[in-house]
Amino acid sequence: MSMGLGNSANDLPLLRHVHRPILVRKTNGSYDPEVLREMPRIERTRGVGPAGWREAIEKILVPAP
Repeated sequence: MSMGLGNSANDLPLLRHVHRPILVRKTNGSYDPEVLREMPRIERTRGVGPAGWREAIEKILVPAP
């Protein structure tokens, strides 16, 4: 399984080619509108910036209790 994390349209090539694409919230609290237009069902983090990246990685690597 492959996972791709991105926060902007320049990440679309990666996000389109992984099993689990994840959109990280930008530091201003928004999500990139172009990514949402291209991939409306993409998984999104609640965390912003680096915290969002960590959230996504921990969700994958740390099993739920």
